[in-house]
Amino acid sequence: MVAIKAIETIYNGYRFRSRLEARWAVFFDTLGIKYEYEKEGFELEGKRYLPDFWLPDLNIWIEIKGDKPTKEEEHKAGLLALYTRKRVYIFSGQIPMPPKDDYSFMEDGADVFFGYGGDEQHNWCECPTCHVIGIEYAGMADRLCDCHSNCKVYGFNSPRLITAYTAARQARFEHHDRAAKGNATNLEKLKELSVFFGIPLQNLIDDTPFHRPARTWATEDEEAEYAYHLSLQSDPYERAMYEQRA
Repeated sequence: MVAIKAIETIYNGYRFRSRLEARWAVFFDTLGIKYEYEKEGFELEGKRYLPDFWLPDLNIWIEIKGDKPTKEEEHKAGLLALYTRKRVYIFSGQIPMPPKDDYSFMEDGADVFFGYGGDEQHNWCECPTCHVIGIEYAGMADRLCDCHSNCKVYGFNSPRLITAYTAARQARFEHHDRAAKGNATNLEKLKELSVFFGIPLQNLIDDTPFHRPARTWATEDEEAEYAYHLSLQSDPYERAMYEQRA
């Protein structure tokens, strides 16, 4: 059987081993979360391990998997958590898109390892009051800070998180492995998209792909058109080639 290898992707100065890892990097950039890719490798009880992301401000490790982690992968994550005394989160599958009111999304969260045990169904969330962002069980934002100590608050589908998920899912990495989407991974760039297509900004935050009146989803041609539009803005080489052709 022919082995299937993920496509390496260059983004933000890193050569990621897969597009999925690069998309998560877009997610972090959109939220302003600092990250280091493959910061360092470890020898853990005779097993070598190179974690994907280290998030220094959150003091956690992030592992990205295309499929559910194997028992061996879970074991290594547990060892990493044990010896570094830092939590290890494994996100598996494609970039999700949290619905507005469907709490079943929380069941697909990350597996987390503490060193002395583990848990599942942990999701990114944001406190609606102080806007701190982190990962908590079921996206319960009240656990992030002291703003809501007497009640449960779910923050897994805040506008900022929806924007970040959208940016990660829609990121393009064409044009010699440059990110054609460039720096269009934040709210300001989504505003530009809103003007370019004449789409209300809130629709871009609420839906993905693009939303237009009388039609729910954008066509692939529209997505390609906007991706190319962004590449002309962010990539001097592409812009020069475009102007030469024009």
